[in-house]
Amino acid sequence: MINIKTEYIHESGDENINEDSFVIGKNIFGVFDGATSMTQFKNKKGYTGAYIASNICKKVFKNEKSSLYKLAITANREIRDQMERNKIDISKKENLWSTTIAVIKIDKKRNKFEWLQLGDSLIMVIYKDDTYKLMVNDYDHDIETLVMYKKLADKKIKNIRQVLDKQLLKTRRLANKTYGVLNGEVVVNKFFKKGVEKLDNIKNILLFTDGLILPKKDPKKLDDFDTFIKLYLSGGFKKIKDYIKQIQASDPNCWKYPRLKQCDDMTGISVFINNKTA
Repeated sequence: MINIKTEYIHESGDENINEDSFVIGKNIFGVFDGATSMTQFKNKKGYTGAYIASNICKKVFKNEKSSLYKLAITANREIRDQMERNKIDISKKENLWSTTIAVIKIDKKRNKFEWLQLGDSLIMVIYKDDTYKLMVNDYDHDIETLVMYKKLADKKIKNIRQVLDKQLLKTRRLANKTYGVLNGEVVVNKFFKKGVEKLDNIKNILLFTDGLILPKKDPKKLDDFDTFIKLYLSGGFKKIKDYIKQIQASDPNCWKYPRLKQCDDMTGISVFINNKTA
């Protein structure tokens, strides 16, 4: 018999509005990280395209009956429909509302879970011996930008994000060409990472947006998930958040730890698996 309980964290970064969203259902759990369009669209309620895109996913993924793939396709189509209703010029990628996704669906009867991921929102399993596994490893599409950022940071240049405007535009135009995001484009289906895993020996499944990935001094180095997991096991997502916040406060110009925002939105869900055998 499998019992499930959850904990979550959901905190805003630099802006008042949190462009992340999440869903905690009976069997479906997911996090969604909206990416602001470069046109800075806002509707009458003050919601950005990023906020709308991630919250479309939140609404769609509440449907427990469909497969994760079908739900992702539905959410992608709804994002496109909403952009068209708001008269967004969808011929230009920089105008598109987009979001990354990391979702799972637990099948208690079959003792397994389905997973689907797109972009740099991540899924990690923690086993009973405290070892861990990321479902995907090739998720970082900002390395080139952050390497350029570091070179400018070493020179103590201010307003680096504005200096890198053309590079950020270049990266955005590579969406669903070299990396995947839900942004209404049909070709996104080529970029879904998905699979099925047995729940045997798993005690936790973590889903989290990139705001909870630990900042690093060298963008070329791999993300430090050994430290991430030590922090999590000693105090959950709160411990990770506090660690990141301390780094952010000590580096307000983002010179020591190159990053595109001083503080990013943070969203994480921890799914605790209690697999009791009769």
